[in-house]
Amino acid sequence: MKKLGTVVLAVMFLSASAAFARPEINVRVGLDASDTFSEDREAYGKTISSSFNTETGFTIGSEILFPVFKILKVGGGIEYLSARKLVKGNSETELFLLPIYAAIQANPIKAAQGVFFRGIIGVAVFGFVNEATTWMARPDSGFYLGAGSGYEFPFGLILGLDYKYFIASSKYTDNLGAKYEYSYDIAIIGVNIGYKFKL
Repeated sequence: MKKLGTVVLAVMFLSASAAFARPEINVRVGLDASDTFSEDREAYGKTISSSFNTETGFTIGSEILFPVFKILKVGGGIEYLSARKLVKGNSETELFLLPIYAAIQANPIKAAQGVFFRGIIGVAVFGFVNEATTWMARPDSGFYLGAGSGYEFPFGLILGLDYKYFIASSKYTDNLGAKYEYSYDIAIIGVNIGYKFKL
């Protein structure tokens, strides 16, 4: 996990230092439709699998991109994925994500230069919150990947569609010394609208 974080920061740094054109900042807000959240818990040699439906949430984020070729930009970004409830029975637990990532974006269609395709890879801090008890689990981190496409209008407006995937694992030891291992994953599809600022 630390190596991936180093790679993400290195890509962002190299993007900034190698930039030969004015960078741009993209600010976005979007609506997410999350897929099933899956959890595997291993303790005492047994694995218990659980799955939860998730409620719709929103994402806000910002990226800085540096043109390196006419059709290619690289950079990085940060997002906040709002807490979304894990729905199963009377569960009141919510999941939130705070990703930081390296990004690459291409506008390869000459006849439609506003069309873009993008990919991201990075890490995300995640945690669980229970509104009923005000309980909050210790934040941890995991891998954050994504791909998407969209359209950039000449006056700066951006419309996009993204698919993002998060996977993580964590370990926990209770007061009696029992050890637990958890694995999590969730897929997220979102639509977003944003604006591009030239620096």
